[in-house]
Amino acid sequence: MLYFMALTLREYGKHPDTFEVFSSNNRYLSEYFADEIMSSYPEEIRTFLVQTSILDWFSVSLCDAVTGRRDSARILQRLLKDHFLIFSLDQENHLYRYHPLFAGYLQSCLKKMPSRPEGRLCWLAGEWCEKNGFPIESSMG
Repeated sequence: MLYFMALTLREYGKHPDTFEVFSSNNRYLSEYFADEIMSSYPEEIRTFLVQTSILDWFSVSLCDAVTGRRDSARILQRLLKDHFLIFSLDQENHLYRYHPLFAGYLQSCLKKMPSRPEGRLCWLAGEWCEKNGFPIESSMG
C-alpha cells in the first residue's frame, strides 16, 4: 500500500486535490488491488469478496446467504489472519466491513461482470435482513 501511495503522490503530489486521488477509481489503487491482493487469493475467495462487496457491513450468516456458501466463517477468518482489508466491527468478531477503498474496488469489479449479479445479491441480502430483524437498507451500500 505504501508503494501505491508513493506512486500516487509522485504523479499527483503537486496538485491541490492530492488526497482526492485516493479513491477506488484511482488507476494505481486498482492495479495494486488487482495485482498485489486479489491475485494472491484463489478464485473462490476472489468471488466471495466481489459478491459480498454490496454489503456495508456483514456477518458470517449474511455472507453465507448472499454467496450461497456455507464456509464464510473460514474465509473471513483467513482474511482477518492475513491482515486483509477487512475490519471487525465488534469485539466478538461477528460483524465486519471492508476498507472503503477496497469495497469500492470490489464493487467496480462486480459492475464489470457480464452476468450482472448485483440485483440477485441485493435481493438475497434483503431477504436475510428481513428474516433476521435488520432494516434492509442497513447492510447494503
